[in-house]
Amino acid sequence: YGIAFCTPLVGYVGYRLVTDRLGIQLLWKEVLGKVGEFYAEHIADPVQSIYKELFTKKGREDVTDREARVNAIKSLQNMIKSWLDETYPDPAMSESERIERGRAMDMSLIEEKKEKSIRQIYEINNIVWMSLIEMQFIKKELMNALCSMDELMGSNEINMKVAAMTPAFILMYGIRSLGRYFRYALLKLGKSKEETFAHFRTIVLDIERLLVMRDNPPSAPPPLMWGAANANKNSMAPISVDPSSSTAAGPYGDLGRSTILNAEDLGMLMLLVRECRTILWENRRRFSPAVVRNVSEDLAELVGERGSVSVQQQLQIVGRMCRTYSFLKVLSTGLPFKLVRRSG
Repeated sequence: YGIAFCTPLVGYVGYRLVTDRLGIQLLWKEVLGKVGEFYAEHIADPVQSIYKELFTKKGREDVTDREARVNAIKSLQNMIKSWLDETYPDPAMSESERIERGRAMDMSLIEEKKEKSIRQIYEINNIVWMSLIEMQFIKKELMNALCSMDELMGSNEINMKVAAMTPAFILMYGIRSLGRYFRYALLKLGKSKEETFAHFRTIVLDIERLLVMRDNPPSAPPPLMWGAANANKNSMAPISVDPSSSTAAGPYGDLGRSTILNAEDLGMLMLLVRECRTILWENRRRFSPAVVRNVSEDLAELVGERGSVSVQQQLQIVGRMCRTYSFLKVLSTGLPFKLVRRSG
């Protein structure tokens, strides 16, 4: 239903865009503008900012003028000192105390004096003076707040820029996943890494099945014949077996004897190993050089290129490969077997 509904709509929109050149140009400009804006905000600017902060002396540019903050503090100290000299001369306050209050930017006396003077209109000049000092104090506090914000932004600059780059990473991952889906699932252009490893595991499983079935299997039971003495009773009696025959060791053969593959089984093993080598060399970029070298050596030992091997030794080689290489290990899904069985 989705395809049946979307196909005519997409065809109509495409026809209108093709017949109307102006529409195509506007659409193309809009797309380029959005892409350029996204690239500048989420890739170019964050990368440049991180580079400047880590690898240059310039670093991040402060929003606040720190020199203006220092000047505002000095101006406030001088204003408080001048007001104290005018309001509290030497008999009322010592010179050292006035200097100390000016450096500390103590506004307590100014606030107290303003509360008392606001009731008397003839002290309007003093009220204006104290109001200007308060405005300077507010300016100093604002400058301090801006400097604190600058320091906070500077300490978290990398974190904010990395967070700004997160949408770009998500978009790139989505494009990569979509491209892999179109390449491997729809267009069938090669196999993904997971499919390659799964194919290799399947071939190793076939090799292990072959070796398990040929690991000293029991001999076939002897044929049964009608006994001459029991012909009237319609009973079956086994015939005697020549002790020199292959079944002299018992109905199940000699289980302690080592076995090797015959010509037919060895040919089948060679074909399976050849498939493993083909996967290994056609997909070398999916394996590390050490893995390629070690797996090639294990496959050579498996087919007897490094010397004669028994079936038990071949099974041990397969087990060693499954224990050693991570791509031959099947990770558990974490689901209980009952749930998997029900869902199946």
